[in-house]
Amino acid sequence: MTTAVIEWNGGNGAPVVLPVLAPLGRDGLALTRPFGSDPADPHGSGSAGVAYIPRPLLVRWALEIVATCPEVGPVAVWPYGVAVEQTALALAVGGLLAAARPVGSVAPVVCAGRPPIRRSRPTASYDVRADVDGRRVELAVWEVFRFARPAAVTGLAAGRAA
Repeated sequence: MTTAVIEWNGGNGAPVVLPVLAPLGRDGLALTRPFGSDPADPHGSGSAGVAYIPRPLLVRWALEIVATCPEVGPVAVWPYGVAVEQTALALAVGGLLAAARPVGSVAPVVCAGRPPIRRSRPTASYDVRADVDGRRVELAVWEVFRFARPAAVTGLAAGRAA
């Protein structure tokens, strides 16, 4: 079990247990808990779940998974070549983000480094510093959001069929 203390520009230092991940060897997603796990158990089966997803679909599927399968918790987009430790830290930051939000909020989608998306998709970048078993690690963790429609457009479209 690896522990870390994470500090970031969105929150204070917090001790966390990093999820257990194994290298994927290709593009995929890391889920805080496996599909079908008990959402009341914060650690699920004790290890993160993974899903192998082709790169063009990574972000779209991650956003769909957190919206339709809340039991998995935060999801990390994991492009091929990103280190296991960086993805584990990103997933832990996703857990800290989720804990700071109202109960019932959709879990965050995060990525260790710039996610493979169009620049028009809304994102936020967090500068993360972590003490991982006595080692200092620094990285940028990106959060990816669904496209949001302005309130004026949403109100106008409400009365129309799509």
